[in-house]
Amino acid sequence: MPPQTSSQPQSTTPAIDTDVAEDDTEAAASATADPRPLLIWDGHGCWDDVRAGTKEIMNIFMEHYKWYTPLFSQAPDEAIEFWWEEWRKRFRFAQGDEANIRKAWEIRAAKRQLGMMHNIREKGAPHHWIPDDIFRRYVDYWASADYQAMQRANKSNCASSTGLGGKDDLKRVLRACILENHEEKKQMASCPSNYSCVGHS
Repeated sequence: MPPQTSSQPQSTTPAIDTDVAEDDTEAAASATADPRPLLIWDGHGCWDDVRAGTKEIMNIFMEHYKWYTPLFSQAPDEAIEFWWEEWRKRFRFAQGDEANIRKAWEIRAAKRQLGMMHNIREKGAPHHWIPDDIFRRYVDYWASADYQAMQRANKSNCASSTGLGGKDDLKRVLRACILENHEEKKQMASCPSNYSCVGHS
């Protein structure tokens, strides 16, 4: 007798790789469980949640200020990388956005540090977060003839280029100088009602 064949139709459903499926499930669960805010590059020089990002820059300076650096651009690579990694730990980035966010972070970190030092120097803001030995170096630097001359030159240049008089509030002068920067104008155009787009949240 010829061998009997099954009358049941053969399944055409492809086999499921259970290992891959489990990996995808775990990745999705991990993303859902991650409580850190998600930052998305907005294409105009900002990440989308500007206020949260710039606030954390200030928090990290106050938690980890270990270097004497009058300007952010003068900070050693070690300091910049440390601050970046500390900030980066507090957020998630949309895929492919990290390089652009890093550039924006450096701009905002420089402005935030400058603003914090200005508030200490001009307004007597608390400086408990700066180690005493580093703060004494800042005091000596701010009192130096070279620094005073630089401040006068900067203020004069800003006033002459913006049409502001010598008695105008320094904050207006600084703001006008910032707005002269082409990239910052583009950012303001993208969110005209929110000045924090140029690091002034």
